[in-house]
Amino acid sequence: MLNIIKERLKHHELLEGLKAGDDLLPQAAVLVPITRNNLEPEVLLTLRSKALSSHAGEVSFPGGKKDDIDVSLEHTALRESFEEVGIPRHKVDVVGRLSSRKSKYGLNVTPYVGILPKELELKTNPEELSCAFTVPLRFFAETTPFTVKTVELKGVKYKVPSYNYGEFNIWGLTALVLVELVNLVFDAKISLIEE
Repeated sequence: MLNIIKERLKHHELLEGLKAGDDLLPQAAVLVPITRNNLEPEVLLTLRSKALSSHAGEVSFPGGKKDDIDVSLEHTALRESFEEVGIPRHKVDVVGRLSSRKSKYGLNVTPYVGILPKELELKTNPEELSCAFTVPLRFFAETTPFTVKTVELKGVKYKVPSYNYGEFNIWGLTALVLVELVNLVFDAKISLIEE
């Protein structure tokens, strides 16, 4: 399955309809970490601390705003992942990227998909995160998301998806990225266009 993820990301056409397309926005990046621990790949997600000023108590990927020290957005995603969950940069096999999207806070967010080694010990930063957890990637392909709201972009109305997994609600930009990934990997054909 990991080979399928790598191969499909090589040939993936980014979604222009959902892309922020504005390089003047502040830039941010996230890592979409895929684990190798089980027969089926799982995605690593984080629950942000309720004490944070933005996205408090929300499920997200490790990531954040680009700093002046970052040589690229991929570097941003890897730096932030180390700061938030202790994933060393050299242990991540970055296999591709997904479509950039504008966050509700006006950031242009670029997701990078990275494969993690088996049995990687995570060290969550308690100042930023409440916890880190994994979800089987197939869950997002086999579960129909519910819609939390719709947004209009270039004259097209898009549904903002949401998933419930145990005690966690995964929605918004994080869910949009996951839908793009599972549509690519599993041919899930989840449509976010409101008809």
